[in-house]
Amino acid sequence: MPKLPRPRNLEEALNRSENIARNRQRVRQQYENDRRQRVQTILEYLKSTAQNPNNLCLRQTGFTEEGLQSIIAIVDHLPRSRIGRPSIIKNTADQIFLVLSFFHTASFHVVYMSTMHLVKGESTVWRVLWQTIEYLNAILTPALLTQTRDRDPAIPDIALVFDCTVVRIPVPRDQTRPVDTHYSGKHKFHCVKWNCGVNVVTGRCATISRPAEGAVHDWMVHQTHWPEITRILGEERYMADSAYVGGRALHNAIITDAQDDGEHTTDRVIVERFFGRLKSLFRILQGTWKHTMAKLYSVFHLCVLLTNHHITLHPLTRQDEGVEEEIFQAEIALDLQRRGPVQVDPQ
Repeated sequence: MPKLPRPRNLEEALNRSENIARNRQRVRQQYENDRRQRVQTILEYLKSTAQNPNNLCLRQTGFTEEGLQSIIAIVDHLPRSRIGRPSIIKNTADQIFLVLSFFHTASFHVVYMSTMHLVKGESTVWRVLWQTIEYLNAILTPALLTQTRDRDPAIPDIALVFDCTVVRIPVPRDQTRPVDTHYSGKHKFHCVKWNCGVNVVTGRCATISRPAEGAVHDWMVHQTHWPEITRILGEERYMADSAYVGGRALHNAIITDAQDDGEHTTDRVIVERFFGRLKSLFRILQGTWKHTMAKLYSVFHLCVLLTNHHITLHPLTRQDEGVEEEIFQAEIALDLQRRGPVQVDPQ
């Protein structure tokens, strides 16, 4: 941190002292608010657990006990963590429950409260959590990211439907770039996006692109993702919205528009339902991401894999449609509430 120059006069010295005292008070107040919020979260968790002890698995992970057991059957065995002391989590079921709880509740304090009987120390739980996420990504990717070629008899030449989804991130601290490449003009916030191809029959994601900055157009992300898509599609075609208009000429794709009432318009909503299930099942992808970008990439990829498995257990319905847009609108309304009314200059 650069050293401040000496004040030029007494008034500047007093102002600086007042600013330092004000900042310290603000930091103390923020710490106190965070502490109260953590206590409130823990109390609510304990209260709900006492009221609904039999529904703990579904309420805390989004999966039923049968669904959790099916994931454990796929994983079979996770490598034991060597972090910490003998009080470490060594059971595969406990490790998976830890990760699913964190994804579904988006609250590490709730997760820690549910694992206090297994591990002592928040830092140990935190390290085991991220280690398990990496293990699950490696084990579940070949099992759940099935690049199936199931086709609908009504549209036999269409295999996948493509669209992009975003996760909001804080404003980047790097101010050296002339253009803010993470700001999305469509969503009005900073984000990272992925291009996903969803099977038109099963509703499961078959391919995920590499993460791209929020300002990058969906079509450009799709073009970067195209070599992998070609390997999966083969001679078949894909479907997308009007943002992928270049695909009609280059890839012989079927492009639908929001105002188009053609026969393929209703088939494209399968990807919107997938994103709705993804965001509603895992609250960690809602709101602003609070951890490093490398962790975001691992978490998003694993959330997609787990959503595929959840759709296998519970197929997509109309209730999943439009959920992602409702989440975005709620975030925008919350931003406006925080900023307050816009002050208009009368001149």
